[in-house]
Amino acid sequence: MIEIKELKPQSATQQEFETYYNFIKVINVEEMPEDPPFSLEYVIKSQKARSESETTILQTWYVQKDEAIVARLLTAIEKSETNQHVLFTTLHTHPEYRNQGYARLLLNKVIEIADQYKRTLVMDETSTRVPAGEAFAAHLVASRGLEGHVNQLKLNEIAPDLLKSWLALAEANTAYSVGCWMNDYPESELEQIAEMRQAMFNSQPRENLQLEDEKFTPAQLKDMLKMIKTRGSELWTLYLRHKSGELAGFTEIYSNLINERVVWQGGTGVMTQHRGQGLGKWLKAAMIQKLQQEKPIVTSIRTGNANSNETMLAINHKLGFKPYFAITQWQIEVEKIKNYLSSRKLITTP
Repeated sequence: MIEIKELKPQSATQQEFETYYNFIKVINVEEMPEDPPFSLEYVIKSQKARSESETTILQTWYVQKDEAIVARLLTAIEKSETNQHVLFTTLHTHPEYRNQGYARLLLNKVIEIADQYKRTLVMDETSTRVPAGEAFAAHLVASRGLEGHVNQLKLNEIAPDLLKSWLALAEANTAYSVGCWMNDYPESELEQIAEMRQAMFNSQPRENLQLEDEKFTPAQLKDMLKMIKTRGSELWTLYLRHKSGELAGFTEIYSNLINERVVWQGGTGVMTQHRGQGLGKWLKAAMIQKLQQEKPIVTSIRTGNANSNETMLAINHKLGFKPYFAITQWQIEVEKIKNYLSSRKLITTP
């Protein structure tokens, strides 16, 4: 029997979670074979965190054949003022069940959700770790929107003198002071923090992605923090404050509960009026120094960068970040998916 189901984390049974987990383990090993596998507990926490979002509608759908999940679809509908034309998706098929029509079954669900929320464009991401994903996107005649890499820095390969020089030059700038927020943001600063994140996002290259400038709100920040806590992760945010009291820039890292030796770099940004003074280098060097002092078990930092983000790549390359694997963000009009599906024979479900 073949069924399309929605995983509803707040009411799912232990058996449902275990069946879903068996699928995730396979995908996890294929994408990150060098990392320890996700635990069942982590998968459950992550799903429950997704279901608690108040600013984004996050759903998980899957195709079940007999007792096994053979394909999975994540969808995200952002409740924001901008980019109301976009449906964000993540689609995976079990390696043993590819080229059998199961992904096409989930494309019908994509169309259903897109029509429900009046979305006209679908975006997804593939990596060179799973060539089947790129092949499927090309088969759909999706467009390449943004090319990038996940880059990795091994902390023991950083030149100590480089960090010292970046910190020394920055600390000589008495107009700024550095601080840290652990897992939370002060309520009184939420507006400024949202403004910083917005400036960072909107200054990044978008290449061919059909995205508008984003509008970040304090509600989105609170939602993000709540999801991080529910998942059991840690968020470290270093910030620079100008002597006027204005926040000038930030950098953040997320703990990786699966592999405690690796952290993921989140955003790094400096407000326009404070650029050109090496503040980005200061932030990066200060975060690395903090990691080395307080989390010596961490050996590597990973981050995603657009290949065209020359400003950030210049800093990262000097630190020693190296390409880990390539990623591509794809986009395709909903009407193109409809045309594709209308010309293909689908697996029938009861």
